[in-house]
Amino acid sequence: LRDLVAPFQAAFPGLPNVTNFIFALIHPNMWGLEPTIMFVLGTAFIMEGKTYLPRFLPPGTEVILVTAAATAYSILYNYSGGVVGEIPALDPDAGIFFGGLRIPVEVVDV
Repeated sequence: LRDLVAPFQAAFPGLPNVTNFIFALIHPNMWGLEPTIMFVLGTAFIMEGKTYLPRFLPPGTEVILVTAAATAYSILYNYSGGVVGEIPALDPDAGIFFGGLRIPVEVVDV
């Protein structure tokens, strides 16, 4: 089977991700209840959270809040499910902007 799939993977490098997504989408009986609830609530808050948050907060605050809530949940309740993966490298111009002031953000190994 790998020999059959290899030419497609070379031509379409994202193919395994798409097929895994389609498989997961059409097999809801394999979904875990806990990650499904976390995903649905997190996605809903990210999509609609801007309407409930104060306007003075910088863009992306809803993502940080959902991430913090999911992290707190995983620590408090010993969530042992899967995670998305490695944190990507930061853009050298990344930072938090408040008006004309840029606060640099850096990942530090502790």
